[in-house]
Amino acid sequence: MARRSTTGKCARCGAPYPETAHFCARCGTDVRSGASDPGARRGAFAVAPDETLLSFNLASSLMPLADRSTRRTYRWALALGLGIAAVAAAVGLLPYALVAAVATVPVVYILYLYDVNEWDDQPVPVILGTVVLAGALAFGFTLLWRDVILDGVLASFLPPASGYHVQTDVLLVVGLLVPVVTVLLAQVGPLWLIAFRRFDDLIDGLTFGVAAGAAFAAVETLVLNGSLLLDGRGRIDDPNAAVWVSIIVVGGLLKPVVYGSAVGIACASFSGKGEGHDGFTPAYALGVVEAIVAIAAFRIGVYLTGRLGGDLGVVLGLLWGVIVAAAMVLRVRTVLHTALLEGALEARAAGSVPATASRGIGYCGECELPLLHDASFCVACGASVRAASKPLRAANANLGGGRVRPTTVTWPSRAPATTTNRHSAVIMVVVAVAVTVLAGGVAAAVNAGTRPDGGLVRQHYGADSSGARNVLAPLTLVGTSGAGSFVDGPNGTRITVPDGWEIIVQDEDHVVLCTSNACMRVFSFPVVADATASSVMEGLFNDFIVEALQDVEGKIGPIDPPVDTIVDAVGLDYGAVMATNEGSGPVEGHAEVYITEGRNMVSVDNVHVADEYDRFADDYSTIWTSVIKSLPS
Repeated sequence: MARRSTTGKCARCGAPYPETAHFCARCGTDVRSGASDPGARRGAFAVAPDETLLSFNLASSLMPLADRSTRRTYRWALALGLGIAAVAAAVGLLPYALVAAVATVPVVYILYLYDVNEWDDQPVPVILGTVVLAGALAFGFTLLWRDVILDGVLASFLPPASGYHVQTDVLLVVGLLVPVVTVLLAQVGPLWLIAFRRFDDLIDGLTFGVAAGAAFAAVETLVLNGSLLLDGRGRIDDPNAAVWVSIIVVGGLLKPVVYGSAVGIACASFSGKGEGHDGFTPAYALGVVEAIVAIAAFRIGVYLTGRLGGDLGVVLGLLWGVIVAAAMVLRVRTVLHTALLEGALEARAAGSVPATASRGIGYCGECELPLLHDASFCVACGASVRAASKPLRAANANLGGGRVRPTTVTWPSRAPATTTNRHSAVIMVVVAVAVTVLAGGVAAAVNAGTRPDGGLVRQHYGADSSGARNVLAPLTLVGTSGAGSFVDGPNGTRITVPDGWEIIVQDEDHVVLCTSNACMRVFSFPVVADATASSVMEGLFNDFIVEALQDVEGKIGPIDPPVDTIVDAVGLDYGAVMATNEGSGPVEGHAEVYITEGRNMVSVDNVHVADEYDRFADDYSTIWTSVIKSLPS
């Protein structure tokens, strides 16, 4: 064995290092870079020194205790799980695809915690304190803001019937209330765990926060898509693959990454850089604010893009989610990198040796070369000793027998295998994929047992075997004077605006009126001589309804003209599937077209959540009868 003496001292912390060193063993500084800032080290991420600091690698950012080979395992598991879900969505197996997608990240993360023994051989309190508790809190809170505060999320997120419109109350809920409460609730379990000495390290805090945030996001997505999972069809025909794959990526990957990163940063701030947790400090307050801002940015962007409706809104929401998720991954890496370097430097300045430092001669989990005595970093690759699994840290604390002088080290010719991964990579991938596939299968089975017979339209309207009915009976006319406000519509129509409704759009062709939960669009314009109510309805159907919705089922049918001046009238009740990044599910719609003796056409249409029609029937009737009463002949 050759013995090498140190040949220099670190310019940053003064620790001696051997002539073969690339990095300082005590503070992690790149001693060969010659940079003016010896602590910069942006070319070698402290967790995974084969990567730069500014990298978008999810595994090394959110699973810092995994070694190089193990990170590949988790990347494969994530890719296969989400890939299977995306393929299922592209062929229309929506309940299966949604559940398989949202299960992927939490399942892979639980396997990661198990493999690196992050729960210190006590899995029950860690799983209960992160995934289970966060999921339970997410379930209750999401039901509260969806059904109580917003009175039904799908109705709130329905794209406007025409024009771009933002509902202020919905924006305040999803952009302010939800991020604030999400960050606070998701931290409950992790902060409880961090209070224990065995879990008070910064990486513990980050890891527990990521697990809780990802679980919170997964359950929130399941609740927001609950009507599709329970009441929707097991498969839709001719799905828009771009839309559904975008939804799968946003709900199954981007949202868990954003939520997990945000909550992880907050919990890491609670843990602090050094040994022991710092608690409720100004740094922790800043971490909480940062987490809230990140989730708010994600949710506001997804909501605003979703108001565009159709393919464009969903795909733009995906792009925005990618931007926010990428920013959060970079932020997590910066927090980890800085904390590992600064924490080691502070310990060196205080003359102490961190409890995570190697004792005797340990071995690096990244490059498998020897570690110096009392080293916090590998002098060869620069990997942080602190960012290793608990089994490897325990081994390094005792490996090498006695203590060695910090100024010299004996170098073995080859280190023994030191992998963080305690289990076969193939087995880990198979287990992860199998669990997500099983979750999707359970969802499909539940959907088959709970969805209504006969399709959406037959379910609500009790139609015949054709799947639709001939809509409304003749309307009872009401006067256009008295209580209530009016709006002068296009081409001589006058529309009564019921209490609780507001005018969203008004131009030369149409008027859009909305409540907080439903919208009605009224068109009026002259038609050509050969146009029929049915042909006009088909144009309306193709130009608006199909653009916003998928898998529409319904049938155009005649209705009795409610006034003598109407010569042709048809109606349409239909069921469909609405797809948004905020929540998806079955919806119902209604449309009518009237043509008068003078060849003027008026149409009314609306889309609302399945089984919600009766709640707005009186308002709709008021608008229809007002329009019909004022029709020019």
